[in-house]
Amino acid sequence: MSRPVPVEEMIRRFKKAHANSHILKVDNFSLLKKYEVEEIESSVLAFGGHKWKLILYPNGNENDNAKGHISLYLEIQDSESLPLNWAVKIQFDIFILNQFRPFWKNRYGSVVFGPYNTKQGFARLISLSELHNTRQGYLVDDCALFGVKPYGVQGVKDGTAECFTLVEKPMNNKVTWKMTKFLAFDRFAKYKSHEFVVGNRKWSIEVHPRGFEEGKGNSLSVFLRGEGFMDNSVPNAKTYARYKLRVLDQINGNHVEDTCLYWIPVDPIGCGFVTLMPLKALHDPSKGYLLDDTLYVGVELQVVSVSNYC
Repeated sequence: MSRPVPVEEMIRRFKKAHANSHILKVDNFSLLKKYEVEEIESSVLAFGGHKWKLILYPNGNENDNAKGHISLYLEIQDSESLPLNWAVKIQFDIFILNQFRPFWKNRYGSVVFGPYNTKQGFARLISLSELHNTRQGYLVDDCALFGVKPYGVQGVKDGTAECFTLVEKPMNNKVTWKMTKFLAFDRFAKYKSHEFVVGNRKWSIEVHPRGFEEGKGNSLSVFLRGEGFMDNSVPNAKTYARYKLRVLDQINGNHVEDTCLYWIPVDPIGCGFVTLMPLKALHDPSKGYLLDDTLYVGVELQVVSVSNYC
């Protein structure tokens, strides 16, 4: 069985028919299990005078006794700006759309959010066995459609939608930074490469020649920085990234490298290793890392998430 209309048209119709709703379309759903992605956050949503996110557990929230299910929650995002002992009451549907017929599997909630319950929803929205049943229509062509629809909020606007997908070996995923006159660098400063684009986000490599935090004075610290976003990207959504940071051995090819797995924040920040390699090894000429006052530092992004409006 196939979809009666393309998924893009399905989303367009739903947004028009359901005011204030938001759809989180997840493509390449099978990669979430392959790369052990336990949790996905939507972009920041605004309704009812507050900011929210959808929190999806594609293999179930084990802390909520939901192994073998899809767990989906609504989480308030602006609680820090609210007064002491605040309370926000809201009514909403959390759902997964059926792609074969005009139907949604939904759970209705009328709940009060507060300082000790900022995330509420449904631990067992749908079982994984039902999701993966090809006759049911909830997972089609490795794509699933989740969402939220609030009720009783002020202001009526068309629904919105975003598409989240993991991309393996994205284009231009290997970048090497040639750092010349390395010994002239300020020992305790940090240096940033030119920006480059992988997926739908800009990135840079950050290096601390004499280390940072616990690596200060004893290690080379290297980080990958998430910078700005490209056009049509969702600008307030974190980026999942699995990547290798490395220092190249220019003699024997015995590169020093380690693998990172991070949800890179929206704000520019470095994620990596404060002790990627000891300074003693770095400055040993026989090792081949620093030759002719030149160092090569690289990154290889193996998997990144891409979030676009749809």
